Amino acid sequence: MNGTSSILLIVLLMQAHSSISDDSAALQVVKAQWTRFPENWKGVDPCGSNWVGISCYKNKVVSMFENEI
Repeated sequence: MNGTSSILLIVLLMQAHSSISDDSAALQVVKAQWTRFPENWKGVDPCGSNWVGISCYKNKVVSMFENEI
């Protein structure tokens, strides 16, 4: 992941803290920008679907682990 993508991800995740749909929308934007992403990034809920590299707390995305993606 390049620096621009990292900054975009941080901004999107900070803005998307209010609900699952916002978290999902932010990560879908990130996913659309990448040419390679984990195979299990399916569905609309990154927390409910346990996406690789995504950590959630109370159904909200709280962190992303770049080394797992």
